[in-house]
Amino acid sequence: MYICLENSYYNATKINGIEITKLLKANPHTAKVPVMLVTEIGSAQDSEDYIKLSGADGFMGKTIVDHQVFISQIKSLIFAK
Repeated sequence: MYICLENSYYNATKINGIEITKLLKANPHTAKVPVMLVTEIGSAQDSEDYIKLSGADGFMGKTIVDHQVFISQIKSLIFAK
């Protein structure tokens, strides 16, 4: 599933990917769904920080140049669960 968060709201409050990931991981029905954050902020330190902060399973910076690498990362997240 792909979710674009530009101008996204939850319960009338603007929400970002970190907050949505926290909600997904806190819910027993969605906790095991793999989540990969894809964002314009793309340094190696940012990826570690965002994964730790949100509970995401993976991180990739934009712009995705090599789509095969992106697809491989998604597949590895799906099959790792």
